[in-house]
Amino acid sequence: MTSEGFCSWYKFGREIFAYTKTIVILSKATVFNPPVKILIPKYSVLENLVLKNLGINKMGQCKVALHSYLNEQQKG
Repeated sequence: MTSEGFCSWYKFGREIFAYTKTIVILSKATVFNPPVKILIPKYSVLENLVLKNLGINKMGQCKVALHSYLNEQQKG
């Protein structure tokens, strides 16, 4: 199971830093100038299609789940 939603890796990182009030210089990377040599999917959407079809999808949006996770991490 996974939370649902979509965003770029840049927006995902930006949301983490904004929510945690961390000041950083964040740059967008492209497939032509990746910061490291790893394989990152160009486009990936989080969806629970099978759970939806069964009527048991209880997962929320990824942004809400991210905030919940970051809150737990800050509590330590």
